[in-house]
Amino acid sequence: MAAIERTAYPTWQSCALHASDIPVFYTPTKNEIQWVENSLRHSPGSKNQKQLSSHYQQHCLNVLVLLKCFQRFHYFPQLRTVPKEIVTYIQQHLGFPDDMRAHYQHTQILYRHHTIIRDYLQVKPYTEGGKKIAEQIATASAKVHNYPSDIINQLLEELIKKKFELPAYSHIDRLVQTTRHQINQTIFDTVYQKLPDKLKNKFLLLTKS
Repeated sequence: MAAIERTAYPTWQSCALHASDIPVFYTPTKNEIQWVENSLRHSPGSKNQKQLSSHYQQHCLNVLVLLKCFQRFHYFPQLRTVPKEIVTYIQQHLGFPDDMRAHYQHTQILYRHHTIIRDYLQVKPYTEGGKKIAEQIATASAKVHNYPSDIINQLLEELIKKKFELPAYSHIDRLVQTTRHQINQTIFDTVYQKLPDKLKNKFLLLTKS
């Protein structure tokens, strides 16, 4: 398995979090907030945001946390892994209660929010064509690069460029391992078939000794 630290796959560890980074990467824009309001079909009846329903506030916070994280990572991290500082910053930016934290009680709503965020960012799920493209990229890259991390990095770059959501790192790693093995085996077989029979017999004797 290629160590994730040797690749460009985004993680909380690789995207080190500093206090000064939070406003830069995690501040919801006015357009994003307006989009959330429209997406959740909410029509504020008061200019006082504190009068909004707690139900709406919770969904709004959840969507914006997921949105800002996706913009940074190109996939949806589990909410429980999102640093508290990020959630608190977004919650305070929205003026929501101090004790509010991002969470879901129903996975159906979580997946629905994933869908509206993908639509907003015009990103396609990996399961909708991403795997086929990833296999093609990995195959082409494995013919040029030998180190798994180099193949993975090229695969990540192309998936992001083609506006696909990144799959789990374990999936990418297995895909690259399988593809690399197939390509190396093909190269070996091609070279071996071109060898004279006398040399092939010598190799065969070596394997038996």
